[in-house]
Amino acid sequence: MHEIVIVDDEHEIQEALRRELRVWSQENALEIRAFSTGDQALEYLRIHGDRVAILLTDNRMPGISGTELIRQVQQCGWSIVSLVLTGYTAKKDLQMSLKAGVFGFIVKPWERDELREELTQALQTAHLRHRNAEQERQLREELRMAQEFQQRYFEARIPVDTGSLVVDHVRTTPSGLGVGGDYLDFIQLPDDELLIIVGDVAGHGLRATFLAAILKSIIYPEFVARQGHQPISPADLLTWLNRRLLPMESALSHLFVALAVCRINVRSGQGVTACAGSPAPIIVRPDHVERVRNEALVLGVSLDACYSDTDINLCGGDSLFVFTDGLAPQGVNADDYVDEDLIEFVQTKGPVIDLGEGIAEICKLTGKPSFEDDVTLVRVRVGAPCEDS
Repeated sequence: MHEIVIVDDEHEIQEALRRELRVWSQENALEIRAFSTGDQALEYLRIHGDRVAILLTDNRMPGISGTELIRQVQQCGWSIVSLVLTGYTAKKDLQMSLKAGVFGFIVKPWERDELREELTQALQTAHLRHRNAEQERQLREELRMAQEFQQRYFEARIPVDTGSLVVDHVRTTPSGLGVGGDYLDFIQLPDDELLIIVGDVAGHGLRATFLAAILKSIIYPEFVARQGHQPISPADLLTWLNRRLLPMESALSHLFVALAVCRINVRSGQGVTACAGSPAPIIVRPDHVERVRNEALVLGVSLDACYSDTDINLCGGDSLFVFTDGLAPQGVNADDYVDEDLIEFVQTKGPVIDLGEGIAEICKLTGKPSFEDDVTLVRVRVGAPCEDS
C-alpha cells in the first residue's frame, strides 16, 4: 500500500489537499491520486485497490456519493481506510456514512494539524488491516496445504481383498478448518488378516493433524513391518506405542492418544482387539448388541499403563463398529455413551445404512445439529457366513 486517493468534484479542493499533504505524503511514502467523481475513483480502485491505504472522499458529488463509494470499497475486501470530507453535518448523512464503514470525518474548512493527525491515525489503521489480511491469507494457505496433506497422507485405503468382510468408514471434521486429529489406518497383514487402527489425538486443528502424522510415520515402519509373519497383538502394539510416545511428551506437551486396534481374519471373521482410552467397539449381532469392553489408559500418560487383548468372533450377519469419542455428546464420557437410542440405531439401521447418513442419524440423538469434535466411524460387516474354525 503506497497511495492515498482523494475524491472531490471541486478542483480547488483537490489542489488545496495536495498542497496540505505534499510533505506528509512524502514522509509516509504515499503517492497522491485525485479524482473528480466517485465513479472515476471506483474504476481505478477496482484495478489498483491493493495499492491504496487511504480513501479521502467528499460526500455529496455528482454520480455516486462518497458514502456509496465507501460502501462499495468495503465490499471489495481491501484494507483501505475511508474518511469523509464534508461541509455538511446532517445527522442522516453521518448515520449513512457510519453504516457504510467510514473511519472518520474531516469537516471543511479543515485545520492543517487536525487533518494530518486524522490521516496519520488512518494510515496506522490501514497498515494494521493490511498485516491482519496478510496473516489471514497466510493462514488460509497453510490450512489449504494442511488439508491437502491430510487428504493424501492420511488417505485410508481399504485393501482390495477383504474376504467375507465388507469394510467401510466415514470421517468428519466439524472444526471448520478441514483438518483434525483423528487417525485411521487399514493395514493388510499376512495370512489373510487385516489390521484396523482408529484413534484420536488430543487437541484440534493443525497441531492435532501434526501429532496424528507422527503416529502415521512410526506405527507401520517401526512396529508392524518388524513383526514379519508373526501375528500382531493389538495390546503389544499399544504397549510399544505408549512407551514410544512418552519421551516425546516433554517436547510435545499433551501428546495424548486414544486408540483402538483390531486385527481380524478376513476369511474366518475371528480377531483380537485392544483399546487405549477409546470407546469400546460395538458388535451388532442379529439378536443382540455387544460391547467389546477393554478399558485402559490413553497413550502417553504413564509408563505403567497395561493393555490387554480381547478375542472377537464375527459371524454371518454381524457388524463391528469402531469409532472415536467424537460420537459422544460434549461432557459425556464416551465409554458410557451407549444408551437405548444408540443401541436401537446400530441394531436396526447400523448394519445397512450409509455411514454418512448414519453419522447424521447418530448426531440427532445428541440433540445438536452437528458434532463438536472430529468423528471417525468404521464398520466391518460379515457378508457371508463364517467358515468353520
